[in-house]
Amino acid sequence: MIKLVLDLEKANRLDSKLQEEHQVDLTTRQMGEDEMLFIIPSEYEQVFLRVLNEVLEQELPLWFNTYDGNIKVYPSDLLYFEVQSGITVFVNEFYKETVILYTLAELEEMLGDLWFERINKSQIVNLKKITYIRPLLNSKIELTLTGDIKLEVNRSYLRAFKKALNEKGGV
Repeated sequence: MIKLVLDLEKANRLDSKLQEEHQVDLTTRQMGEDEMLFIIPSEYEQVFLRVLNEVLEQELPLWFNTYDGNIKVYPSDLLYFEVQSGITVFVNEFYKETVILYTLAELEEMLGDLWFERINKSQIVNLKKITYIRPLLNSKIELTLTGDIKLEVNRSYLRAFKKALNEKGGV
Protein backbone atom coordinates (compact mmCIF):
# COMPACT_ATOMS: atom_id res chain seq x y z
CA MET A 1 0.00 0.00 0.00
CA ILE A 2 1.13 3.52 -0.83
CA LYS A 3 0.01 6.72 0.89
CA LEU A 4 0.71 9.99 -0.89
CA VAL A 5 -0.24 13.62 -0.25
CA LEU A 6 -0.44 15.98 -3.25
CA ASP A 7 -1.52 19.56 -3.70
CA LEU A 8 -5.17 19.80 -4.67
CA GLU A 9 -4.64 20.82 -8.30
CA LYS A 10 -2.37 17.85 -9.11
CA ALA A 11 -4.51 15.52 -7.00
CA ASN A 12 -7.68 16.42 -8.92
CA ARG A 13 -5.98 15.89 -12.28
CA LEU A 14 -4.53 12.57 -11.11
CA ASP A 15 -7.83 11.39 -9.66
CA SER A 16 -9.83 12.24 -12.79
CA LYS A 17 -7.23 10.63 -15.07
CA LEU A 18 -7.26 7.44 -12.97
CA GLN A 19 -11.05 7.27 -13.06
CA GLU A 20 -11.59 8.24 -16.71
CA GLU A 21 -8.74 6.41 -18.42
CA HIS A 22 -8.13 3.44 -16.11
CA GLN A 23 -11.45 3.04 -14.24
CA VAL A 24 -9.55 3.10 -10.91
CA ASP A 25 -11.39 4.69 -7.99
CA LEU A 26 -9.09 5.19 -5.00
CA THR A 27 -9.70 6.24 -1.43
CA THR A 28 -8.89 9.92 -1.04
CA ARG A 29 -9.14 12.35 1.86
CA GLN A 30 -8.96 16.13 1.84
CA MET A 31 -6.04 17.31 4.01
CA GLY A 32 -6.56 20.93 4.92
CA GLU A 33 -7.56 23.42 2.25
CA ASP A 34 -5.07 22.59 -0.47
CA GLU A 35 -3.90 18.97 -0.15
CA MET A 36 -5.34 15.53 -0.77
CA LEU A 37 -4.25 12.15 0.61
CA PHE A 38 -4.32 9.13 -1.71
CA ILE A 39 -4.42 5.62 -0.27
CA ILE A 40 -3.38 3.15 -2.96
CA PRO A 41 -3.88 -0.60 -2.48
CA SER A 42 -1.07 -2.79 -3.80
CA GLU A 43 -3.09 -4.05 -6.82
CA TYR A 44 -3.23 -0.48 -8.19
CA GLU A 45 0.33 0.60 -7.37
CA GLN A 46 1.74 0.16 -10.89
CA VAL A 47 -1.03 1.99 -12.71
CA PHE A 48 -1.07 4.71 -10.03
CA LEU A 49 2.67 5.34 -10.31
CA ARG A 50 2.53 5.42 -14.11
CA VAL A 51 -0.35 7.93 -14.16
CA LEU A 52 1.28 10.00 -11.40
CA ASN A 53 4.43 10.17 -13.50
CA GLU A 54 2.40 11.32 -16.52
CA VAL A 55 0.62 14.03 -14.53
CA LEU A 56 3.86 15.34 -13.05
CA GLU A 57 5.77 15.22 -16.34
CA GLN A 58 3.04 16.95 -18.30
CA GLU A 59 3.47 20.02 -16.14
CA LEU A 60 7.17 20.33 -16.74
CA PRO A 61 7.95 21.89 -20.09
CA LEU A 62 11.07 21.13 -22.07
CA TRP A 63 13.11 24.06 -23.39
CA PHE A 64 14.85 23.52 -26.71
CA ASN A 65 17.45 25.77 -28.34
CA THR A 66 16.50 26.81 -31.88
CA TYR A 67 18.12 29.12 -34.41
CA ASP A 68 15.79 31.91 -33.23
CA GLY A 69 16.18 31.41 -29.47
CA ASN A 70 14.48 28.97 -27.09
CA ILE A 71 11.11 27.27 -27.44
CA LYS A 72 9.01 25.77 -24.65
CA VAL A 73 7.30 22.47 -25.46
CA TYR A 74 5.34 20.07 -23.28
CA PRO A 75 6.34 16.41 -23.71
CA SER A 76 2.74 15.35 -24.29
CA ASP A 77 2.62 17.63 -27.36
CA LEU A 78 5.51 15.88 -29.14
CA LEU A 79 5.07 13.06 -31.63
CA TYR A 80 8.69 12.34 -32.56
CA PHE A 81 12.16 13.73 -33.21
CA GLU A 82 13.97 13.16 -36.48
CA VAL A 83 17.28 14.00 -38.12
CA GLN A 84 16.79 15.19 -41.71
CA SER A 85 19.96 15.90 -43.69
CA GLY A 86 21.92 16.48 -40.49
CA ILE A 87 19.31 18.82 -38.99
CA THR A 88 17.26 17.72 -35.97
CA VAL A 89 13.56 18.55 -35.89
CA PHE A 90 10.66 17.67 -33.66
CA VAL A 91 7.13 17.14 -34.90
CA ASN A 92 4.36 18.24 -32.56
CA GLU A 93 0.74 17.14 -32.36
CA PHE A 94 -0.20 19.73 -34.98
CA TYR A 95 2.29 18.05 -37.38
CA LYS A 96 4.47 21.15 -37.38
CA GLU A 97 8.22 20.59 -37.71
CA THR A 98 10.54 22.75 -35.61
CA VAL A 99 14.32 22.76 -36.04
CA ILE A 100 16.26 22.37 -32.78
CA LEU A 101 19.98 22.50 -32.04
CA TYR A 102 20.50 19.04 -30.54
CA THR A 103 21.75 15.67 -31.68
CA LEU A 104 19.60 12.60 -31.12
CA ALA A 105 22.16 11.37 -28.57
CA GLU A 106 21.68 14.58 -26.56
CA LEU A 107 17.91 14.22 -26.83
CA GLU A 108 18.07 10.60 -25.67
CA GLU A 109 19.87 11.75 -22.55
CA MET A 110 17.42 14.64 -21.96
CA LEU A 111 14.35 12.46 -22.50
CA GLY A 112 15.62 9.33 -20.76
CA ASP A 113 13.08 9.37 -17.92
CA LEU A 114 10.15 10.33 -20.11
CA TRP A 115 8.13 8.11 -22.46
CA PHE A 116 10.41 8.57 -25.49
CA GLU A 117 12.52 5.89 -27.17
CA ARG A 118 14.97 5.73 -30.03
CA ILE A 119 13.64 3.52 -32.83
CA ASN A 120 16.34 3.84 -35.51
CA LYS A 121 19.42 5.91 -36.35
CA SER A 122 17.37 8.99 -37.18
CA GLN A 123 14.24 8.97 -34.99
CA ILE A 124 13.03 9.08 -31.38
CA VAL A 125 9.33 8.42 -30.84
CA ASN A 126 6.85 9.40 -28.12
CA LEU A 127 5.54 6.03 -26.92
CA LYS A 128 2.27 7.62 -25.81
CA LYS A 129 1.45 8.68 -29.38
CA ILE A 130 1.60 5.16 -30.85
CA THR A 131 -1.83 3.96 -31.97
CA TYR A 132 -0.89 0.76 -33.81
CA ILE A 133 2.08 -1.63 -34.02
CA ARG A 134 2.52 -3.95 -37.00
CA PRO A 135 5.32 -6.51 -37.40
CA LEU A 136 7.25 -6.38 -40.68
CA LEU A 137 9.71 -8.73 -42.35
CA ASN A 138 13.37 -8.86 -41.23
CA SER A 139 12.56 -8.30 -37.53
CA LYS A 140 11.28 -4.77 -38.01
CA ILE A 141 8.13 -3.11 -36.70
CA GLU A 142 5.98 -0.41 -38.24
CA LEU A 143 4.48 2.11 -35.81
CA THR A 144 1.44 4.20 -36.59
CA LEU A 145 1.22 7.41 -34.60
CA THR A 146 -1.58 9.86 -34.05
CA GLY A 147 -2.45 11.42 -37.42
CA ASP A 148 -1.61 8.18 -39.31
CA ILE A 149 2.14 8.90 -39.32
CA LYS A 150 4.15 5.75 -40.04
CA LEU A 151 7.61 5.14 -38.54
CA GLU A 152 9.78 2.05 -38.58
CA VAL A 153 11.59 0.42 -35.68
CA ASN A 154 14.93 -0.88 -36.98
CA ARG A 155 15.83 -4.39 -35.82
CA SER A 156 18.95 -3.20 -33.98
CA TYR A 157 16.67 -0.98 -31.81
CA LEU A 158 13.89 -3.56 -31.45
CA ARG A 159 14.92 -5.09 -28.11
CA ALA A 160 15.33 -1.69 -26.42
CA PHE A 161 12.02 -0.54 -27.92
CA LYS A 162 10.11 -3.54 -26.54
CA LYS A 163 11.74 -3.06 -23.15
CA ALA A 164 10.75 0.63 -23.15
CA LEU A 165 7.15 -0.24 -24.00
CA ASN A 166 7.02 -2.51 -20.96
CA GLU A 167 8.79 -0.15 -18.57
CA LYS A 168 7.69 3.31 -19.69
CA GLY A 169 4.23 2.42 -20.90
CA GLY A 170 2.72 3.47 -24.14
CA VAL A 171 0.44 1.34 -26.18
